[in-house]
Amino acid sequence: MKREADPQAMTTLWTATTVLIGLRHPREQVQSIIEGVRDMILSKLLGIRGIEESWVYQDIFAEGEATGRAEGWAEGRAEIKAEGAVEQSRNALLRLGRKKLGEPDERVLSLLAALGDLDRLNLLLDALLEAARWDDLLPLLRG
Repeated sequence: MKREADPQAMTTLWTATTVLIGLRHPREQVQSIIEGVRDMILSKLLGIRGIEESWVYQDIFAEGEATGRAEGWAEGRAEIKAEGAVEQSRNALLRLGRKKLGEPDERVLSLLAALGDLDRLNLLLDALLEAARWDDLLPLLRG
């Protein structure tokens, strides 16, 4: 009978545990808990106390940390880029819509401000060509 999870499942469980703990506790407390558990696991698995003092361990840890940071930066840049595209599409829709349909009322502005889906914004831009008034776009704005 196998009692331990495979490495992929362990990673998933560890990540989920960390995220869930982070929902209830401040960052510093979670980091302290995670470090304590990591130290316990390392000393139990390897039977080596004070392994974190080794330059080899520190280099491996630093490399993993750098990789994680780089991946985080890449994800953050992609998210910012997507947000920028949404904002540009929203602004284009408002600019072109004002030229063709006049000033939108508050309900249209509110629905448009809440819309963060780039595909729907692009559909709205296409539908703007056929629209005679802002109300014609409401079904697409509401989703």
